[in-house]
Amino acid sequence: MLGAAGLLQGYARRRTVGDGPSCAIRRDADQDAGCVDRNRVTGGGVTAGIDFALTLVSLLVDRQTAEAIQLRLEYNPAPPFNAGSPDTAPPKSSRS
Repeated sequence: MLGAAGLLQGYARRRTVGDGPSCAIRRDADQDAGCVDRNRVTGGGVTAGIDFALTLVSLLVDRQTAEAIQLRLEYNPAPPFNAGSPDTAPPKSSRS
């Protein structure tokens, strides 16, 4: 939505697979959590909603509060396969 509204012009942003390179400006957390560029924060992927929210809490409040929220949610994703990124997906998966 931000991109469609023209609000990401000149900003790095978190992109999804097949949408070009990911954010390389600043990574305060895991690269899937989001991309922070000046006053814009973007996220992508299935678990991005929770990751994005935790990243925002860490930026707006502090890391300890974000970690407390993560614990309260018992958010500890453990995917059954290591194919969640073009860097780790087997070649057959990335052609699908």
